[in-house]
Amino acid sequence: MREEDFARVIAEWRAWRPPASVERELKLPLSPTYIVAVAGPRQAGKTYRVFQLVLMEGARGGRDTAREHPLRQL
Repeated sequence: MREEDFARVIAEWRAWRPPASVERELKLPLSPTYIVAVAGPRQAGKTYRVFQLVLMEGARGGRDTAREHPLRQL
């Protein structure tokens, strides 16, 4: 893959945002010293729940994981 192709793919991924979804009542414990695993059946909304969690943390002034991701430095 050429460098400009790689840069284009990264730029497309950086611009992507998850589609709107229904916020669930599920609360996940957050701690910088623990890893939280979200398990469940297929098509149950696990990925969207984690997206919502990341967006909520950003809105609260939490760590901006997207901005600090190493690929953002390209």
